[in-house]
Amino acid sequence: MSVKSMMETAEALLFVCLIGALVLSAFVFFFVFCINWEDWFFGIKLDGPTAGIWLFAKMASAGVVIFLMAHYPKYRRWSVLSVFAYYGFLCLDSFVTVQKNTQGRDYPVMMATLFFLSVLLLVVHGTISLTQPERPGETEP
Repeated sequence: MSVKSMMETAEALLFVCLIGALVLSAFVFFFVFCINWEDWFFGIKLDGPTAGIWLFAKMASAGVVIFLMAHYPKYRRWSVLSVFAYYGFLCLDSFVTVQKNTQGRDYPVMMATLFFLSVLLLVVHGTISLTQPERPGETEP
């Protein structure tokens, strides 16, 4: 098995794993949206309509990223960047919230893991796209 085929397999596996993680994230935010309108935004507790708007925004943005990843495989570069930005923002939000509320005694392991997977997908996709010659007739905007 060549290095190129291993990288393409790793990219496909990471891509599918992150789609699954995004689906679970969207469901979690949907359930919290339906059950209890409370959330945290960079260490500030949100209640009521502001929390509902924030939860809906997180759920909707996960849905948009899922839609991009699943329905537009031709634009894989943009979907990889969007999943990186989504989990990067949520990871940063989690880090700040946990550090403020626990005085640095805790660590958001799940968000860090999802962000690491998105970074790994970004690196693998970037490596593949840099090593592949461009095919005539297939250009990304």
